[in-house]
Amino acid sequence: MDILRICIFLLLYVFIGCDAKWRQLTAPRRVNARVSSPYSIQVKWRDPGVRTRVKDGRRYILRYYSSETGSMHDQRAVENSTGTFALLKENVQEKFIRVSKRRAKLFGLSPATTYKIDVKVVKGRRSSPWSDVIEVTTLEEQIDESTVQNVTAVAVSSTSILLSWIQPEVTDDVMAYTLVTMLVNGRNRIKKAVVASNVTSYVVSKLRPNQPYCFRVQSMKMVGPHPMSRPVIAKPLTAKPSGLPHSLKLVSVNSSLVVVSWKPPNQRTRNGQLTGYKIAYKRKKSRRNEAQYVTVGNGQRNYQLTDVEPNTFYKVRVAAQNINGTGPFTKWKSVYVKPEESREEKNPLPLASIDSEGLDAHTNVSLSVSPPMDIKVVNKTGNDLFLRWSIPETPACCPLIGYRISVKKLNDSTVRTLTTRNPEAHISDLEPNTIYEVKVMAMNSAGESEPSSQLVSTAGFENPQIIRVEGAKVIEGKGTRLMCEAKGKPLPEIVWVHERSRRVVDKYDRFRPTDIYTRSNTFAASMTRISFLKVPRALRKDAGRYLCIARSGGKEVSAHINLEVEESEQAPAVSKIQAIPLSPSSVSVTWLPPLNYSDRIPYYQVSYRKLQGSDVARYKNVTRVGTELYELDHDTDYLVGVIAASASGLGEKGPEVKVTTLTNEGLEPVNILVTDVNET
Repeated sequence: MDILRICIFLLLYVFIGCDAKWRQLTAPRRVNARVSSPYSIQVKWRDPGVRTRVKDGRRYILRYYSSETGSMHDQRAVENSTGTFALLKENVQEKFIRVSKRRAKLFGLSPATTYKIDVKVVKGRRSSPWSDVIEVTTLEEQIDESTVQNVTAVAVSSTSILLSWIQPEVTDDVMAYTLVTMLVNGRNRIKKAVVASNVTSYVVSKLRPNQPYCFRVQSMKMVGPHPMSRPVIAKPLTAKPSGLPHSLKLVSVNSSLVVVSWKPPNQRTRNGQLTGYKIAYKRKKSRRNEAQYVTVGNGQRNYQLTDVEPNTFYKVRVAAQNINGTGPFTKWKSVYVKPEESREEKNPLPLASIDSEGLDAHTNVSLSVSPPMDIKVVNKTGNDLFLRWSIPETPACCPLIGYRISVKKLNDSTVRTLTTRNPEAHISDLEPNTIYEVKVMAMNSAGESEPSSQLVSTAGFENPQIIRVEGAKVIEGKGTRLMCEAKGKPLPEIVWVHERSRRVVDKYDRFRPTDIYTRSNTFAASMTRISFLKVPRALRKDAGRYLCIARSGGKEVSAHINLEVEESEQAPAVSKIQAIPLSPSSVSVTWLPPLNYSDRIPYYQVSYRKLQGSDVARYKNVTRVGTELYELDHDTDYLVGVIAASASGLGEKGPEVKVTTLTNEGLEPVNILVTDVNET
């Protein structure tokens, strides 16, 4: 036995020790680097913990710095918007890059500089020690008189960047320029374009939004290329999310709750940091404009819909959002909301299988249901009664079917009868200030119970009365609302009328009247109604007096409400207008909105005209802070100006900028594709 115990102990020790060793992450090995250019280095390494191609969530952090700036420090890194990790400690030029594969490429390095590089593994909250440090020296920069200088990259849109450069000092042997584009930390896919020797700008298109790209320009000669220019890193502008949320699931929990869950779109299609999600839902086969929308935060991956009706089909879809707007919605997905739960048993025993006479004789058990108790008047008006009672006791063999209610005036023989399945009833078409006798009987498969009787009376009519109104004072272009609260019996209806035009405001107008019922309980509404008249964007012509009319029982009462609209402030001049020529016939114009101006700017007016001659100015209205002007004359000077508009009209006019379109001489076709076609 002692030998057996010792063997078991050794086996457990070996197993636990191996398991602990397996759980500990091992530092990468065989880190090697290859110098690609004076500005870039390719790094590769091996991970002893990865023996298969199955992904297990491992990521790698590569740390590098110039040996001339100091030594390495194991500091905590923070990731910025470009994906590069920067240390919190100042005066230390260490940089970090996080990748998912066992290779990386470093850009933007200094020529003829020695760098120290090491790597570690990260998986969840665990991390391995740093690998051995290697030293790599970049190549010396080769610059001659034919090297392109001062390469600049300016983002024009979310998918294009404008490159511009200065021609080299010696251009005698320059035949063309080659533009090299590569995604930073991508799969080393290079895009090339060739332009003529007299062109100094080019628009690189079909780029990914908000992704860093590396650009270089190389002059070409007859016998070979000249050295490349220094690399320039730039990112296109951000855009709306182009991807769809996936794995949309809908679960109907009960008759008033539907749980919606989804997963975020692909990282490449988010176009920046997501700010939230937009959920749209509506009844099936309803109109598109009847859909309701809900917005949730970025960290939320599910939502509970409670504004649903039982026994109804609904359609739901979801879209991702960022700072630029809402992306495309997913396809509509249907869900059936469960009906209300019945109080009847699911599998009642059939009445034919029970001998009622023998059951009563031997066990003395009654099959009839008990009478309903506690009949209460929940609410009443001059013509309506709302009743509720308690659920009676029912035998297990014979489930409850429903209730029968009889109503008649006191000292009158005329009886009205109605049935219901729920322990509540709404009796309408009654006379005001009248006493009625109400009897309620429960029904099951064995018959009806004894009636429960109650004397109730309807309420008298109460003339409508407006108890509270609220006007508004708003600046032109802003939104506001007017409020009117009225009471009466029965519940009054509120109508809004523009006093000057005597026109009734309905839901199809620009103003949207909305009623809000204040409820005293979940069964019936109280006798107070509040109505709001929403004004989305007030104009000067909307100012004046509005009439709130409350109608109830054939009578009506009205009250005047004032809406004051003040003239909005004139929009200041825009700043930093830039005009960049894109081609001989087009120019890109960008600017910044007016400073210290919080009102809404509906549009911008862009004007452009020729500097020489008596050319009439042309205008273009845009809603964004940037546009492109087309159909211009080549090699011509233009004056471009931008004016911001407000609700009251055009704002202050700022200075105009001068721009010269590109020349139309010496242009050659780019990327010509020749295809061999046979005789047929």
